[in-house]
Amino acid sequence: DDTQPEAKEFQRNWNGYLDLFNIMQFFDRFRAVTELGLLNGKYELLTSVTHDVTDEAVVPHGDEWEEIIELLFDDESKEFAKRLASLGVPVPDDAGFEDEDEIMAELVWFGPKVCYLIEEQTEDADHFIERRYRIIDSSMDDATILEMLC
Repeated sequence: DDTQPEAKEFQRNWNGYLDLFNIMQFFDRFRAVTELGLLNGKYELLTSVTHDVTDEAVVPHGDEWEEIIELLFDDESKEFAKRLASLGVPVPDDAGFEDEDEIMAELVWFGPKVCYLIEEQTEDADHFIERRYRIIDSSMDDATILEMLC
């Protein structure tokens, strides 16, 4: 924000912003916003964007996501995986994951410690939460999912 353009560091910060913007403009989900705009709620529409995913949807991570989707059994999981793929979410580390205690998660990302549980697995949610995993589900908005996984 330019509330203090005469400040000593403003020109250096502005040049840094322009350098960053020149690189980031090529990323599909990049949005340049200001602190004041965020505080005033000017960007609320950016988080409410949704994607309709059909069977014919183009999957950004190609074969990797297709392989994961083929491993899933129920339609809800497959549709959710297609939605994740359309958002550009990294491919999960495992599908049908079973840990050392023989507790299962449908999808798991080890790095960000996130998992997706199908209905039958939700009774074991506390097991993953105790291990500091965050659980995602299809009712979450895209922005929340992206924040957790990207």
